[in-house]
Amino acid sequence: NSAQLCLAWEEAEGGVLYSGGTDGRVRLWDLRSDDGRCAPLATKAPPGGHAAEAWVTQLITFGRARLLSGATDALIIEWDLRRRRTGLALEPRRVFHHHSKAVCALAFAAACHLLLSAAYEHDVFVWAPSLPERTQPSRLVGHSRAVAALCASATTAEALSCDVGGTVRVWDVRTLRCVQ
Repeated sequence: NSAQLCLAWEEAEGGVLYSGGTDGRVRLWDLRSDDGRCAPLATKAPPGGHAAEAWVTQLITFGRARLLSGATDALIIEWDLRRRRTGLALEPRRVFHHHSKAVCALAFAAACHLLLSAAYEHDVFVWAPSLPERTQPSRLVGHSRAVAALCASATTAEALSCDVGGTVRVWDVRTLRCVQ
């Protein structure tokens, strides 16, 4: 049993909760179990996931039944939720090796269908979910300290980033420019 560090909720599949733990695993939980308790849907780690010693620190859902996880192994993994005869299962779809440090923030700009990530580096990475694994993402450049937090608007092309020095920047993710 490892500590769970982050959560994401998928309403589309009837109430699935994802959690990320200190053992590198992303877990599935059934929110609508018969006994009213949150029950695990998968008991073993899916292949192709984060390193066993990694802490999964970030989870976000985007699109239908899609999940992104970020961890201290500097990887971002895109997961698909699949329905199997035995129930629901997570399968890694793609692994992104863009960062050199622990991933600390993920966001999805729904209005322009772009993903953002930060990993205690000075730049924020921006990419479309369809970007091939080995293609380098675009960057939001402008922080002088490590970026620690991100959020993105669901209705506009704006995203915000905050660094460890307390500087908050507002970005237009379509033009990759800082607007404030």
